[in-house]
Amino acid sequence: MEWKDVLSSRLSAALDAVDRLLACVSDGDLGWKPSSGDNWMTVGQLLEHLVTINGMTFQGFITGDWPTPEGMTAEELENMSMEEMLPPAERMPTADSVEEARTKLAADRAQALAALEQLAESQVAEPAPAGWDPTPMPLAERLVTLLEHLDTHKAQLFYYLKLQGHPLGTMDLY
Repeated sequence: MEWKDVLSSRLSAALDAVDRLLACVSDGDLGWKPSSGDNWMTVGQLLEHLVTINGMTFQGFITGDWPTPEGMTAEELENMSMEEMLPPAERMPTADSVEEARTKLAADRAQALAALEQLAESQVAEPAPAGWDPTPMPLAERLVTLLEHLDTHKAQLFYYLKLQGHPLGTMDLY
């Protein structure tokens, strides 16, 4: 089995679970966040993050073609500060509706899986630097780290929903 097959399978399974969790969210829940502590994303911000993080990062690492966010030039993207790349929760964009988030999730999935189709086994040991993480690591490890990131935020949505009283069980994460 090749890396792209394993990664595609893991990504698809995680995104299937995200989509099932999205089905539990209502538009009225988008502004909710935990009441204690600080720097929590709202449900809407978490959804926006979950449904837009995979396609561009898989594409960027695998093909070297990093998409430029709408309304931004490539030069502006290259000169972003770490705080601009990884803003505090209150500055993160938010989903306007669950329907919009599910539409974005489908597009994000397609972009990520298309990138994985282009992954050659010979690439997986090559270095894959990231602007937000100076830790040197090979592409395979970087892509596994992206899946871990997705799983973390998927679990965050799961617990947000549980805290709101949704009757979810452990298997809803998978």
